[in-house]
Amino acid sequence: MTQQINQTYPAFAFGGVDFVGTGTPFPTGQWHYIAVTFDTAANRIKLFANGSLNSSQSTATNITESAGSLLIASEDGGVPLNGKLDEIRISSTVRSEDWVATEYNNQSATSTFYIIGTAETESVPSSSGIPHVKVRGGEGTNPSVKIRGDGQTQEGGSSGFPQIASTQTSSRTSNALDDSVTLHASIAAGDLLIAFHFSDGAGTRTFPSPWVEIKDAANGASNANIGIAYLIASGGETAVTVSKSITERFTAIAIRISTASWHGTTPPEVSTGATGDDTTPDPDSVTSSWGSADNLFIAAMLFDDSAGGGTVSAYPTNYSSNNVISPDVSSAGRGAIASRELAAASDDPGTFTISPTDQWWAGTVVVRPGTGGGVSGSVKFR
Repeated sequence: MTQQINQTYPAFAFGGVDFVGTGTPFPTGQWHYIAVTFDTAANRIKLFANGSLNSSQSTATNITESAGSLLIASEDGGVPLNGKLDEIRISSTVRSEDWVATEYNNQSATSTFYIIGTAETESVPSSSGIPHVKVRGGEGTNPSVKIRGDGQTQEGGSSGFPQIASTQTSSRTSNALDDSVTLHASIAAGDLLIAFHFSDGAGTRTFPSPWVEIKDAANGASNANIGIAYLIASGGETAVTVSKSITERFTAIAIRISTASWHGTTPPEVSTGATGDDTTPDPDSVTSSWGSADNLFIAAMLFDDSAGGGTVSAYPTNYSSNNVISPDVSSAGRGAIASRELAAASDDPGTFTISPTDQWWAGTVVVRPGTGGGVSGSVKFR
């Protein structure tokens, strides 16, 4: 993959194909922040320019190991970059849009990215004053973190949004009653696992204990159905067997939310769901029972795809992370998910776009964030 500034526009080349960005050309003689992410599960490349999503495109090319050299600031080893580079980083994790925006804001606006307030005192049993520092991440974020001057545990704050650490798809092309849904490797104790199971017909399903199913529904024509279930992992899980009421094929998507990022005990919640027969599956709004927080919202949908070959060409607006579609299996039902981080109690995602016209079901899942503070350490005051 080659990342480039092409005629002052941000652009990159991947697998021999050029992907040119959009928008206003970059002014020369200034620093600019460029990032590229590649989601292997969704086969989607995203280009970010100065903290904002510039372009999102699908590609059939995948990243594979190569014996070739890693070239930086040079295209094919022969055309050097006419400019300067700084703080180059390569990560094995697909960074979210909020992560990219935070990295940009941290570097471009350091004077306003966080605020250190004036020293305050709080009452203690000895009636002596203990100074502390309040740090907050800008307007509209969670309550401030207080770091006490005596080295005691900080107060307030949040661990941030729940993070989808990995996704996994699975399917079977022959009819059967029991479906083995593959989970991602390296599951740790306390991880939150959510499985989205899709199948043909009007049947229902049963997840084995201790899995808890929170949705079992069919599309409007009752020719395809979806089940959504969660598990608080013990660690080391690799699959879950889902038993159906009728013999059919299936497809599935499983996600893993890291243990440190979600609440730990509060189950995910799901909307009632909506149905239709067109090209725009429209998940309904969900409102969390715990109220406004740094919540993770997941839009999910199912369509019949009886002949196979059905596709998803667009995901709900602002739901640009974890865009995953289940495998293409005729007469099995096909589904897709997309996620968004939002500090709110509720959200109504907007529509997916599928092709061709089909019968669908769509809904929204919300996951509660962790409750612990995000800062540790002690501060000495004079």
